[in-house]
Amino acid sequence: MKRIQSPLPLLLSFALAGVLTASLATGTAQSAVASLVQIVNTAANPVPMQDMDNPARQPVTILTSIHVSANAANGYVEPAYQVPVGKMLVIEYIGASTTVIAPEHVFSVTLFDSNNSTYAYAPVVDLGTDSTNANLHAVMASQPVAMYVGPGDSVNIGVQTNAASSGVGSMPVQVTGYLVDLP
Repeated sequence: MKRIQSPLPLLLSFALAGVLTASLATGTAQSAVASLVQIVNTAANPVPMQDMDNPARQPVTILTSIHVSANAANGYVEPAYQVPVGKMLVIEYIGASTTVIAPEHVFSVTLFDSNNSTYAYAPVVDLGTDSTNANLHAVMASQPVAMYVGPGDSVNIGVQTNAASSGVGSMPVQVTGYLVDLP
């Protein structure tokens, strides 16, 4: 025979939980909770409105033009930029573009430091026939990078080719990044 249990103990426990909850939810308890999340901003404690790391960063743009003569394998600018003492240069982007007769002869734009310990590459791509001259092809390099050059070191920039008889001529190169103050 089954025994039927009374729901009375369950109802009493719900009632007790309700009474305890009601006693804790007084006006005093509610105001204490509200005061814990209140934020007061004054002139001495303003709301942060900018990236706090930015004052240590000074933007740097390196613009140069690299010439690669006919039958020369590569062209370089050494040094293209000297990092000041007490600062670190963080390079974030390499870009270059020009027109050439034979685009398959131009491979990459390369950055390297004066110690030859840090490199960054941007492959050169053929964009097709130039719109103003059907004998020329537009080529470009565009690459985000992460390269760090130490204080006192220089940044060198090169264009790598396969020594075509037509050469590359001048290729404008832009490198962007920022300087960071070292402690």
